[in-house]
Amino acid sequence: MKGHYGQVLTVTDEQFARIRHGDKVTILVPAGIGRNGQEWTQATGRAVMRSAHGGWVLNMGGRYGTPGLADESNTVAIHYGRGPRRKK
Repeated sequence: MKGHYGQVLTVTDEQFARIRHGDKVTILVPAGIGRNGQEWTQATGRAVMRSAHGGWVLNMGGRYGTPGLADESNTVAIHYGRGPRRKK
């Protein structure tokens, strides 16, 4: 999700805590080094399970299910799946 003038908006801790198995999560991944330093691109995957470092392990797709790691610092957008959400 891009904001005005191209800056990327990240999700809040509360939104990140609502992620469940099967939700689609968009993260920033390194895309190489350009003239102005590190460049980033967005990639979307499905949340598979919680990781040991506190984030989520993502299935980024591909023939063998390329893994990805999402945490509060690199998550850009969350597309919640269908179904009821439990209240906390």
